[in-house]
Amino acid sequence: MQQGMQQGEVAVLHRLLQTKFGEKFTDAYRQRIDKADIDTLLDWSEQVLIAQSIDEIFH
Repeated sequence: MQQGMQQGEVAVLHRLLQTKFGEKFTDAYRQRIDKADIDTLLDWSEQVLIAQSIDEIFH
């Protein structure tokens, strides 16, 4: 169950970042997301709502 939630969160976060930041959402960011735990993924997802740049999310 936890793994399914994590995979879903990864997919949503990828889509949000691609939509908001386009080309600035690089493979390096994708790899960080793919390796992150669920709590980190949830934190990053919240940051997407208020961040002005992709670097603000992954600082």
